[in-house]
Amino acid sequence: MSVVLRPMRMDLADMRILCNLLEFDRKEHEPMRPPQQRLEDRQAEGATSVGTIAICDGAPVGAVSLIKPPADVIETAIGIWVVVDPAHRRSGIGRRLANADVDACVGLGLTRQMTVIALGEAGSIEFARSVGFHEVDRGYKLVFDPTRWNSEEGTRVLQAAIDGGVEFLSINALAARYSDWHVQLHALAMEIFGDIPAQMEMESSAWIGQSPDQLAARMNAMRLDGEGSSVALVDGTCAATTWVTQPRDGVCHVPLTGSGRSFRRKGLVRALKQATFAFCKAKGVTRLQTHQHESNRPMLELNKRLGFEVQSGHVIMQRDLADCQAGSSVGRADRRDSTNATIASTAASLMGPKRPSCSGPS
Repeated sequence: MSVVLRPMRMDLADMRILCNLLEFDRKEHEPMRPPQQRLEDRQAEGATSVGTIAICDGAPVGAVSLIKPPADVIETAIGIWVVVDPAHRRSGIGRRLANADVDACVGLGLTRQMTVIALGEAGSIEFARSVGFHEVDRGYKLVFDPTRWNSEEGTRVLQAAIDGGVEFLSINALAARYSDWHVQLHALAMEIFGDIPAQMEMESSAWIGQSPDQLAARMNAMRLDGEGSSVALVDGTCAATTWVTQPRDGVCHVPLTGSGRSFRRKGLVRALKQATFAFCKAKGVTRLQTHQHESNRPMLELNKRLGFEVQSGHVIMQRDLADCQAGSSVGRADRRDSTNATIASTAASLMGPKRPSCSGPS
């Protein structure tokens, strides 16, 4: 059996190949992202994308895809996932694909690759370890169905906060009212991000922007919805915020929620969540998703109490590209290729499901 590796092209034909291969490992609860949407994600302004396709007897039998979104919490890392046709597994193809783009990533100034593997996928975790990955945290995909939102209870929570002097504004309304809106919101987001209890090394400035002037561009890169994303104002000060992405095929994502240090434990996050539920229900959203690290236990438990259900859990792993170049994983003798599930990307969730959430302290 002769297998040839070729670069993945950023065109619709190769996105169809990738989507067909990903179907072998897609879980039933995971929505299928069509080829056109994947291509748009990779063509997004500022996105970095590389990849390789394995060809055997003229047919694609495997692929590795790496993508880094324009707004990312891990500045020096890129997400990676590997998938191989079941008929060609345990033949070394997965190992070749996993190491195919190491030099290209280093050439882009990246130092690490990150991956997310479902809990229980022992074969995939073992495979990832065999090519140099190690666990850095665990996370959970949480899902809420806005069509089941209790509007009576939600309205009560919001009204109680309003009666207590809190004002809720969409980010669009905030920008229309205050010319310096980005200064306050940037400072608040940096404070929330800086207090997130996560085991991963995350760069707030890389994700939110180093200065307030960069905030709007970062929010556009994340495809945030200016009406659905909102802030809680206390005496005219941005005290808490929640961000939600634009609806796509009935799905929205929540990448950031939290309050400033002086306004925590006052129910602001709980109220903002209700505002998000109301927005999603009005927009016909049927699936509101977020991601929580196991190390951020307080926000994880709050989301559960608010009605989010844990849909899946995963191990977050990373490897150092310098070690790969030195031969610590590339030069190992081939073992049995146990690629019996996808090495899925943290970044793929980012552009879609599995996006690393920065939900902060409440």
